[in-house]
Amino acid sequence: MRKGAREVEERFQRKNGERFWVEIIPTPVKSNGELKYYLANWVDITERKRAEKALQKAHDELERRVKERTAELVKANEQLKQEIRERKHAEVRVKDLELLVLHRLFKQGKGYLLVEEKPDTGFKLFSKLIKYGFKGLLISRVHSSHIRSEYDVTDAQIIWLTHIKGENNIVPTNITQLSIAVKDFSEMGVEGVIMLEGSEYLIAQNGFEVVLRFVQAMVDIVTISKCSLIMPFDARTLSEVELHRLEREVNVMNAKEVKELI
Repeated sequence: MRKGAREVEERFQRKNGERFWVEIIPTPVKSNGELKYYLANWVDITERKRAEKALQKAHDELERRVKERTAELVKANEQLKQEIRERKHAEVRVKDLELLVLHRLFKQGKGYLLVEEKPDTGFKLFSKLIKYGFKGLLISRVHSSHIRSEYDVTDAQIIWLTHIKGENNIVPTNITQLSIAVKDFSEMGVEGVIMLEGSEYLIAQNGFEVVLRFVQAMVDIVTISKCSLIMPFDARTLSEVELHRLEREVNVMNAKEVKELI
């Protein structure tokens, strides 16, 4: 071997045709400090080469699987994004359709009597309209904390009809203050919905005639505004004549029909 020889790996073939690997390790032999020659030590490394080959194959296979799995994940992620886009598009279309239907049912400048024993449908309708971008004023016998938590009403002004003093509370006999609240809201010039829940309570506190005049005043106010008036009402609480007089002031709607939309 020449000077500066290094370890090398070579492949040879036996007489029977079998191939094998050897590692040639040169050992320098010196005399008086002078390099004379190299002794070559041959080591059969066939098994090691097979193990290295198997390891490399396993590594390549793992790398291939990782690439395939990564490609699958990328594809799945893109499909998921597309599904999300399609779902959002569908939700927008549904929302637009619902808005169209609601606009046709509850027109600006109109008052509506929503006939139901309990105001559940009315509250749900109000909540949906607020979520769709309407500004809202809700006058109710139910406390605002219950309405906000039970019906997810977040962005709306709520007035509680009560004899308890407090912010956003109005005494049910103070019809003038209620009228001012409705007028101030309608004059904001926004597309809004005013809901009066608790008309039965107001009638009990003031009498039918006073509340009827209040309803008439509210209808007049919304007529020249961008607002709609919705009144959930239990028809059983009035006499036939009183109910007929109230129905003459507003459009009557069945809560069951509205419930199907929300």
